[in-house]
Amino acid sequence: MKVGAPGQTDNLGFYSAGPSAGGVQPPSFPNQAPTPAAPQPQAGGVMPPQPGNFPQMQTGQFQQPGQFQQPSQQFQQPGQFQQPGQFQQPGQFQQPSAFSPIAPAPQTDDIDYDNEPPILEELGIDIDKVKKRMLGVAFFKTVDEDTMQTSDMFGPIIIIVAMCSTLTLQGKLLMGTVYGFMITSSLFMSFLINVMSQRDIDTYRTASIIGYGLIPVVLLSVAGIVLSLKSTAGIVLSALSILWSTAASSRLFATSVSMQSQRWLVAYPLSMFYTMFTLVIVF
Repeated sequence: MKVGAPGQTDNLGFYSAGPSAGGVQPPSFPNQAPTPAAPQPQAGGVMPPQPGNFPQMQTGQFQQPGQFQQPSQQFQQPGQFQQPGQFQQPGQFQQPSAFSPIAPAPQTDDIDYDNEPPILEELGIDIDKVKKRMLGVAFFKTVDEDTMQTSDMFGPIIIIVAMCSTLTLQGKLLMGTVYGFMITSSLFMSFLINVMSQRDIDTYRTASIIGYGLIPVVLLSVAGIVLSLKSTAGIVLSALSILWSTAASSRLFATSVSMQSQRWLVAYPLSMFYTMFTLVIVF
């Protein structure tokens, strides 16, 4: 008789002995599969793998050769952008379309370059009026009231730059002093004339008139390059330039604000201001 493992019962132990053990043959079953033999442990006590111990693959649909799976979604083509504020709903995909570049809008040029005004006119600089004011100061020519109603700083800036340039040629760097005198005299004279006259005048126009009145002082500065203004001739030229500037600028103020009767009252403070400019040039 065949002995099984400890704790196990061999049901076929009775028949395994064969006919010689008792003369009894085991019954045969035609549809019964033969019982596999029990596995024997290998060296080291390791059991060999048995059939049926491996996981079976799930049966399903398999991909046929030559067939490829379609992508689940369509990607956006280059050059196509989603509009802001529009979101794609789940399950809805954007259809590809042909890329069409945005053509720039045609530019319309409405500027008439043939009839465009000069650059000086666009900046508010009238060369004819500047020339009239300079001639009115230099040669005591009459300047109409319409010309004095409009003021500019183009002429006074040129005059001040010319005076500072001549002082530089004399070795005197007094540009800050000249500009300081100019601002102080403009503020004081605009306040004084507004108190004395019934017509108001702004500081801008006051600075313009005082700047044009500096033309004789600039001529004195030019003479100081070649002459010594500390001599007797220099003192005489200095006095003449002060009187010349005072008379010319007071006449421009009288024409600008219509104060002919008070012209000489305005001339006194103007003479003080032009005296300060002259002292800067002489000393």
